[in-house]
Amino acid sequence: MLQGKSDEALARYRAGNAIAGRLAAADPGNEGRQKDLALGLERMGLALEAGGDVDAALTEYRAGLAIARRLAAADPGNA
Repeated sequence: MLQGKSDEALARYRAGNAIAGRLAAADPGNEGRQKDLALGLERMGLALEAGGDVDAALTEYRAGLAIARRLAAADPGNA
């Protein structure tokens, strides 16, 4: 996934996540948009972790987890 280019990956993930964040904010009830944002945050966390910034990675992981928890709570029967 990162192939030794964590800075480049992070820049691309940030750009993509900016779009995902705008789409999710525009349609907060859209589970797909929310899931896309959570996955983007996880990918940013991975890139930050690979680049050695574990504190920033943890922040992104926590933000993505918060979204995933909200989605799970809204539809507990959805595996």
